[in-house]
This record gives sequence, C-alpha cells and structure tokens, in this order.
Amino acid sequence: MRADAGGLDFTRRLLEHLLGSADPFAAALGLREVAHEIPDSMPVRDRLAVRAGGIAALGLPWAVLPLARRWFRDRVSSIAFTAKFPQEPARPIDASGIADRLLAKTEPGTSTLIALGGEPVLGADRVELEVARLVALAEQAGIDQLLVDPLRLLPGGTDWTFDADVTRAVDALRPVLEAARQGGTAILLDAVGFRGARLAPEVLLRAAGDARLDGVRIGLVVPAELPESRRVVERIGRWAVQRASDGGTPTEIVLADTGMAGAERIASIRSGLPVPTLDGRTAVAAQLLRLAHLALGYGPSVRLVVQSEEPRLLAAATVLAERHGTGELLGLQLRAGADPALGRVLATGAHEVRIRLPLIPSGEPSGLAEPLLALAAHAADPDRIDFAGAITEAAEPFPDSHRTQLRAREWDPSERDSALFYRPPADPGRFDTGGLTAAVLGLTRGSTGEITLEAAGPALRIPVISESGLAAEPATDASRTDNREWVRSLVSLVAEPGSEAASAAPSGASDAPSGSGGFDADSVVSAASTAAGIWQAPRHGDRATRVRRLALGTVAARDRLIAALAAESGDPVGLLDVAVGDAVDAARWLGRLTEDLGSVRGAEFHPDRVAVVVCDAGAPFAERAEAILSVIAAGSAAIVAAHPSVVRSTRVLLEEWQAAGLPAEVVTLIEPGPESDGAGEAAVPEHLALATELVADPRVDRALVLGRRETAAALLRRRPDLRIEGRFEARASVLVTGGADVDTAIPDVLASAFGAPAADPLRARQLVLLGGIARSRRFRARLADAVRSLRAGHTGRAGSSDPLDLQLGPLPEPPGAAGLRALTELDPGEEWLVEPERLDDGGLLWRPGVRWGVKRSARFWRDSIGMPVLGVTHARSLDEAIAIQNDAGSGAVAAIHSLDADEILPWLERVEAASLAVCRPTTGARIEQRPVGGWNDAGLGIGSLAGGPNRLLALGSWSVREGTQSSTLHLRGLDPEVQLLIEAAQEALDYVAFDRVRRAALSDALTWRTSLGIARDTVGLGIERNLVRHWPVATQIRLAEAGELAELIRVLAAALIVRAPITVSTGVVLPAPVVSLLERQGIEVSLERDDDWLERMSVLAAVADASNTADAGSRGSDGGTALIGVDPSAARRIRLIGGDRVRAAEWLGHGGRVALWAEPVTMAGPVELLTLLREQSISIATHRHGLAAPIPAVEDRVIELGR
Repeated sequence: MRADAGGLDFTRRLLEHLLGSADPFAAALGLREVAHEIPDSMPVRDRLAVRAGGIAALGLPWAVLPLARRWFRDRVSSIAFTAKFPQEPARPIDASGIADRLLAKTEPGTSTLIALGGEPVLGADRVELEVARLVALAEQAGIDQLLVDPLRLLPGGTDWTFDADVTRAVDALRPVLEAARQGGTAILLDAVGFRGARLAPEVLLRAAGDARLDGVRIGLVVPAELPESRRVVERIGRWAVQRASDGGTPTEIVLADTGMAGAERIASIRSGLPVPTLDGRTAVAAQLLRLAHLALGYGPSVRLVVQSEEPRLLAAATVLAERHGTGELLGLQLRAGADPALGRVLATGAHEVRIRLPLIPSGEPSGLAEPLLALAAHAADPDRIDFAGAITEAAEPFPDSHRTQLRAREWDPSERDSALFYRPPADPGRFDTGGLTAAVLGLTRGSTGEITLEAAGPALRIPVISESGLAAEPATDASRTDNREWVRSLVSLVAEPGSEAASAAPSGASDAPSGSGGFDADSVVSAASTAAGIWQAPRHGDRATRVRRLALGTVAARDRLIAALAAESGDPVGLLDVAVGDAVDAARWLGRLTEDLGSVRGAEFHPDRVAVVVCDAGAPFAERAEAILSVIAAGSAAIVAAHPSVVRSTRVLLEEWQAAGLPAEVVTLIEPGPESDGAGEAAVPEHLALATELVADPRVDRALVLGRRETAAALLRRRPDLRIEGRFEARASVLVTGGADVDTAIPDVLASAFGAPAADPLRARQLVLLGGIARSRRFRARLADAVRSLRAGHTGRAGSSDPLDLQLGPLPEPPGAAGLRALTELDPGEEWLVEPERLDDGGLLWRPGVRWGVKRSARFWRDSIGMPVLGVTHARSLDEAIAIQNDAGSGAVAAIHSLDADEILPWLERVEAASLAVCRPTTGARIEQRPVGGWNDAGLGIGSLAGGPNRLLALGSWSVREGTQSSTLHLRGLDPEVQLLIEAAQEALDYVAFDRVRRAALSDALTWRTSLGIARDTVGLGIERNLVRHWPVATQIRLAEAGELAELIRVLAAALIVRAPITVSTGVVLPAPVVSLLERQGIEVSLERDDDWLERMSVLAAVADASNTADAGSRGSDGGTALIGVDPSAARRIRLIGGDRVRAAEWLGHGGRVALWAEPVTMAGPVELLTLLREQSISIATHRHGLAAPIPAVEDRVIELGR
C-alpha cells in the first residue's frame, strides 16, 4: 500500500463500502463500484476475482459478500491478523490455534505483540466478551505479549466519567492479569487518544497494585505526542522502582507516536478546547527523545521500548540506552506492515525487535478499518521528521500542557482560558485561547496521482471563529481533575439541607406574587410595559452591548447555574455544562443580531411592547435562555410563565442577568405554586392559567411557547389575535440505511434518543431501519447492549454513586397515562428489545427502553414524546422511509445515517424538518452552527430558526422606509417573469408607486441571490458542513378592499423571485394584464369581498384543525399538517395586505395551523422574502476515523447550494 497510491485509495474505498456495512445489498453495491477502479498494481488473479465478485455481487450478495471479505482479509494479512472467536462469552474460546498461526507468521529474530481489536465495544455484554477473549489469549502459552486497550472495557465513557471508568476498567482487567500470571504473558496497556492516555496509567497503578501480581510482566504505551506524558513517565518510573525493590518484575514503557493527533484535532474543534497534542512530527520526535532519556534514568526497573519506523530515531534511542548502561534492556517496536525491510534489518541487531500486530475477530470486519487507515495515513503523511531539528529541540525543556482551563479560577486574569478573553467586545482577538490551531487532515490524490495526507482546509484557531465573528463557548475541560472536582463540589451542595442549591424558595428575582391567588396580571403587565418603554428607547447598538454583557453574567454564574440545574433537572453534568455554554452563546449571538436591526434597508423595526414566554415542564435551559434573550434583544419586555420544574434555574439566571446590568422589570418571572397532586391530566397547569390571564391583556403583543402545542392552543383560545411563536415537543427520527457505517450509527442513535434532556424537541423517539439492516441480528444485539448499559440517575441525588458517572437523567414530571402506555404496554406485533424499568417511587426515573416492530400508524409515536423509550420501525424503500419521517407529529429534526450519496441527496430534498443531520446525532445543536426550529406539528408562527441569522426579524413589527427615489426606470437584473409582472401593472401605477415596486423587487433579487437563495457554510468548522437553507412555502396572498395595488404587485414580485407556490385573493379588481400574467404562471386568482374571504377562511381553518386532531395513521405523508385549501399548493401562510389583522386572526380560529403575516408592506428584501420562506438548518458530518472524509457527491451538492 505504501508504494502504490492506487492500492491505498482502493483499500480505503473497500474499507468504507465492503467492511462497514451490515446490509449485504449495500456492501454489494460498494463492491461493484470499486470493482471498476482496481489499481494496476494488483495481481492479475486478484483483479479477476474482484471483478467477478463485483459482477456477481448484486445477484448473490449473501454468497459473494463473505467471499469478498475473506479475500480482503487475506490481502491485508501481513498488516492485520484475523481469527475466529465466539460471539457469546459463555462459549469456550480456544486460542491455541491462534498461537500456532502467529508462530508461523513470526519472522526470525522478532517477537509479536498482539493487539486485540474488533468492532467498537458499545455495552456491558460486549465488555464481558472482550474480557473473555483477553483471558483466553493471556492464558495461552504461545502468546508472549498482549496489548489491552482500556477504552474497549469502558463503553459510553466520557471525560466526566473518568474516575468511575478507572474503577470499572480495573475490575475488568483483574481476571486478565490473573490469567497472565498463570500463563506468563506480558500485559501492556494501550493509550488510544487523549482520554486513553490519561486512563491507562491510572488503571495500571491500581490494577497492578496487588502484591500477587508482582511477577506479572506489565507495562503501558506512553504517547510521545502529549506534553502530559512527562508526568506519566515520572509517576510510572517511581512506581516501577518501588515495585522492583519489592521483588516485582521491571515495568515496560513503550514510547510511540500513536497517531492520535487527527482525532484530537477534530475533538478540539468540536469542544473549543486546545488541541492536546504537539504539532508536527519533528516536535513529537523531540518529545520522544526527552521521554526516552527520562525513562532510562530509572535504571533496570524500567524497560524502555521505542516504537517508530524512523531508523534515525531508533538509532538515537539506542545511543541513549547505551549511555545509561541499559542498552541490553532496550526494545524496538514496529507496526506490522509499516516497513518490513526495516524489521528484517533490525532483527539482525542486538536489541529485541517486536512487531505490533492487530488481531481482529473474523466476524467483525469493521474492526480492520482503524488499524489499516492509521497505517495508510502515516504512510501518506508528507510531514517528515527533521532529525537535526528534533535533536536540537530535544535538548530544550519539556513543553507545558496545552490544557490549562481551571473553572474555579475562571475570572482570574492570569488564566489563559478565562472569560476575560471574551471582552471587550470591540477586541478582534477576544476569542483567543492561546493561539493554538488545528487543521483537519484527509487522504487526497495530488496532481501526480500520489495519495497524500493533506489539510482538508485552512488551519483553524481554537475555538473556531465564524465569519460572523462568533466563537462558541468552550466546554468545561473535564480531562482536568480540578474541573471534575469543582463540578462534584457544586453538585454535592445540592444534597445539603438549607443550601441555596437545594432550596427552591424565591430569592427576589421577581416582584410578581407566586400562585394564582395573589396574582395581579394588570400590575405585572403595567410594570413590564413601563420597563419596555425605557428598555427600547436607546439605539439598537446600545441595547446590543447590554445584551452581550449578559453573556458575561452567565459565565460568572456558571457555578450557581450548574448547581441549580443539577438540583432541578438531575440531568448528567455534561448536559448541564453544555446548556450553560449555549446560553452564553445565545447572548453573544443575539447581541450581534440586535445591531443589525437598525441596518435593514427599506424598513424600520418597531419592537413589541411586552411578550410572554411560556415554559412548559422540562423546557431545556438553553432553549429558555435563548427565547428570553430573543425577546429582550428585539427590544421587548418579557414576562416568563414557567412550569415549577424549570423555575429554579430560570430564577438564578435572571438574578445573575440583573447583576450584569439588566433592568429588573425588563424580565419578570411568574412563579406558580406547586402542582396539585392527583389533579389528573385534564387539569390546567397553573403556569398556563397564569399565562392565559396575562395574554388576555391587549398590551401583550406576543407569546413564545416552549413545550406543548396544547399550551399555544389554550392561549389562542383566550386571545385569537395574539401573535404567537412556538417550538413544541415533536417526534424526532433517525433513519439508518444499509449504506450506513454501523459502528458510528449506533452511538449516534443513542446520543439522539437519550443524549439530551427528556423534553428536548431534538431528542429522537423513532428509529427507521431501511432494507437489510432491519434483519441484522448483530445490529439488534449491539443496539440492545448499548441501551441496557446506560446509567440512569438524578445528578443532584446520586446517593452513593458518583454524580459525574450518570448518562441519563429523570423526567421533569411523572408520566401520564399516555406516557405509561409507551413505557409499559406493547401493541400487537411489537416486542421489547430492551424493556424500560422504573427506578423510583415517583415515576420520574426510568432505565431506557427500545420497542421493536412499531407500526407506522401506532399511537406509540404520540405517547412516547418526552419518554425514555425508542421505537423502531422498518421501511422497505427510501420513499417509504422519508414518508415515515414526515408523518404527523414530526417537523423538528430528522437524521440519516448513510455513506451513499444516492440515499442522502434525495433525503435532503424531501424530508420536512426544521433541522437535518447527516451522519451525526439529532441532538447537540449549537447557536449559529446548527440553529433549530419547528416545521409542521413542531412549530407555530413565522418565527425564524432559534440561533439562526434571522432570529429577530419576526419578533416585532416593520414599517416602510421609503429611501431615495431613482431617476431610472430600468428593470435589469430581475427575472423575466418579475419584469413582465411589473410591466403588466405599470399602466395602473403612478410613477412613485412604480418606482417603489421596482426598487423593492431589485432589493428582493439582491437578497435572494446573495443571502437567502444560497446556503453557504459560514461557520467553517471543517469537520462538518453547517448550512441554513430557505424553502418557499405555500402562501395565500390577500389584498383587502382597502389595500393598494402597488403593495400587492410588490409582494407578488417577491413570491415569483423565491418561486413560492401562491394563490391570490383580492378585494380589488386587478388590471387585466396582471390577471392574465398570473394565470399563465398557474397562479389562481379569486375576487371576493373581505367578509366573504374571512368566512371562507374560517371554514377551511376549521377543516384544517379537525384534520389535525384525527388519528395520525389516517393522515398523508405530506408533513402531517393539514392546509388551507384542497390542492397541493394550499397555503401554510397568509400574507394579508391592507386588512384588519385582529379580525382576520379571530375568524381563522384558535388552531394556529396557518401563520398570518399582516405587517405593512416594506421595501426590505429580507423582511418580505422571509414571509414566503421557511428556514432549515443542515449539518453534515465530514470526518471518519480521525480524517476528513466528505462524500464527494454530497460535497458537490453543498458547493452548488452556496452558489
């Protein structure tokens, strides 16, 4: 592979198409595809075999696939060794045959270090199997050295679970060490990634501390890429000296360039934390020499082994060992297949030469991907070691760790990762965290045809700064013990009686009385209205500065907020940390958008006076913070009516914002009393009753609802003319096809279903399996194992458990009858793959479940919203799968896992959801990077995506800003149909009206061509493509009897520019040329009086509401929301020109299924076009195995969307 670029590329494609698929048909398609591009260097016999396999694959995929995989295993047998292992721990494992085959493969003068690998370990059952395999290998006399990866004993772990993971790894490793003691096998612990490098020494010191194991040969791999490796060598060296003095065997330290840099760069780009590894192979070589010198200083107690394929580096290590007088103890290690010639030369020398050989179970072909791609990436890396430079650099002191974040000292100016780096706002370098950069690498073909490892984009500063100037708030660095202890101390306060974190009593964040008994809605609204007048008086830029300061207030309150959230929600600490970071990002982002409100050409923004934000049970913290910030950033005062389950953290947040300079009554929190017990599901929650009373006041202009659609409907029943935006709990779904990489798909399914707060609209409840993967027993078993292994609990009441070790939190309130059905009852034809288990008396804490075989029309999809249970359904075609994802109750987020562009591209065009994810979880949305919203049943109103670039435009009203009249009459630059429309209306317009229409149309065209009509990745993470796309939405345009023709023409021009499907209703007789043109465009035009139109709309709205209350199984697959009208172009929105908005809203009824926009017609392109569009965010993962790996056809489509 090293000598043949074509062979390397061919190998990479086979790894993706042949080994990673669980579906024989998908694998057959991949084999057929690569069979057309066989490299010339492949032997003729192999070429014929592959071509024959490609031809036969589609006809007999079940027969051809095993043969093709066997051929591939034989081809790479010098690089990775495969052997048969049982798939159940209970079955005995005979490793004698493996030992015999290894002996036959071992070159004279060398020994073999076996590195057991395979498919990723996802659950406890698989850990048991892994341990059984390791024990069998360690007991085998013919296997002298065994490499163990501790991470393969710790499925689902994170940096937060580090301490508990060490204990679990030690427990799992003990039987392996005992078997090694009996069999005489040396056990080495591998260091895979930054987390593995920190975990391995802790596990080694605790596991080998038993005096009975002093005779076991033991050691670990120490990565030369990490500055932290110095302390590891020092610590292990001191321990080795003590162990040797107690009669134990020498401890082995293997120094190696482990190749972790690529994966760690990607992790740092995602987290915003500095890349932990040293930059460049020369720096790594210098560090390896420093570490070798340090390790050799511990004498014969430490046996040093150096792994490298660089002869001069091995020679330098040899010289160092001889100078220390321990040359006979030095070992040299190579990776199998990396440089066979070098291995033969070294075998003739005086030092032990060891070959590291991956051992992969033959039933787990995907396990071949990691070692083969790592070897391919190393061979293709053009970065070569400057040996003279490495020798010079090795004489310098050890480098310091790149990870210095200390949350307990966050506000100390001496801290490099301090929040002080985020101010002042005018400082262009305010997001600097030390100047460290990261570039994502990928395998590419150069102009000569040679495959090389090159940067897939420019080097990025960490955290990455987008084109808008925003850098996402870095996560808390849980790799540092200090930060974990800091969070643990915060959580421990929750359990202390009388502490602030444990108390739910009000602390002055609001002057509004709690409970409905003493509630005076008039006084609350009056105070908010007065505060709004003062708040919106300054310019937008001044208000933007004050909003941005709230980000600093949130950062300053990180400790209080985490403690409050731990007590209130009980979610895992990782989610709490992310939620606080998202709130910080929201304040910075919305502060930036506030400035833009004053720079919209052709329109002037007028803030609402008062808006009510209604937060239902469990509304996620970041979502609440973003909604409140959006209201005040737009210039309104906010009244927050919160469910008791979210009051505490909301109160703490508002207190801290007030301390950061927010006027007290700009945001008022209404705290309801405790929910009454036994009220039943039909009882109206008190926070909703309070909100209903508030919105009845005409001084309240708007409401934002987070939670349930029924809440929004209740508000509209009380006041039908209320402007209302809503984002509701919905049925998020994940589609896994036969073309998916199953090893990444299953963890992403788990993250989608259980990796967010229970009430988060992004949390998936539906898994759709397409094709043969639904019949895969391995997929079923691995998914069940992974779900059963999730650890559920309440972070604030963890008891004897480590609060940092939990992976799933409680429900915000006990499940009702529907929720209990989803958790406990099966319908005919269904089965429990994993049955949910109740863990507490209150019904809040459940071990998650998976229900298999759920029908498309099942009531489970409605019942399971907000519950810790995942439903699995099957689709026979991609069309059916898309229809299932578009069924009623969806619209928030949908995801697909596939590496096949023929599946991804049509899916992107046809799935109806506000947020789409490709090869990544539905959860994990971030401000700007992946804004969120709600289509169809998941949303209400014309609101733009939360966290998107147009978030504030619909949170107020607009008036026309005339601008300067033009002296020219040209229509150049407009689409032909728009030109024809304006010309058709020209005789009916005076010059002023004509010029206004013309200039507005030109503004629309410019906005569409440069902004809304393109979808470009402005975030620039490099590891994913993040876009915001705008889709035209079916709209009915109504010109009232009092409306002006020029305004209708202006709106029609906008509709033609964005290609929106429209119908026109007019109370004014239109010019015959205009009617004729519209009819030629296929646009229906009706002439009717205002009263007649209102009556017709009310009837159709009632039909729409009735349709949406019917059973989900009786609906079509058009997105699940019934529309006004009976034809496919029937309206989801109404654009009312010149009519009475209040009267129209009242006639439309309280269903809220159709959004009404009745603001004055303006000259501004962004304002008018957005009324005809709905936004959709798209996030596409473009990395695998630590390398950039975009799918070419999908990447081409992304580029096309940006033009």
